[in-house]
Amino acid sequence: MSKALKLWFFRDLSDEQRLKLFGLFDLPVNEIGEVHGRQVIALRHITQILVEMVRDVAPTEIERLQAAAKDVIASASDTYKKRNGHLASFEDDSGEKCWIVPFDAFESLRSAVDASMSKGGA
Repeated sequence: MSKALKLWFFRDLSDEQRLKLFGLFDLPVNEIGEVHGRQVIALRHITQILVEMVRDVAPTEIERLQAAAKDVIASASDTYKKRNGHLASFEDDSGEKCWIVPFDAFESLRSAVDASMSKGGA
């Protein structure tokens, strides 16, 4: 377990907040209580659960997301050709450049993100 995580957990969170977190992971909050040693064990258990959740992400999902993102980046353009043949670009209200992305590339990325989110990504 990361030393920084452990420091944050015990310095910045109150006992009440830590117990709520334990409850989110269906840990026996009443048995853990405010005893530091039991909370350390519970924190280790939570980190193991989180590591397993990260491992459960199928490599094909990650590869699909990466491929879709690469396609969007490769096909993005900052200019378009007007009817008169001149190149132009888009800016938002603050003057920041906007990128133009083909519909198919954008929809592939959106589909990959939606698929990964529906499988427990968020």
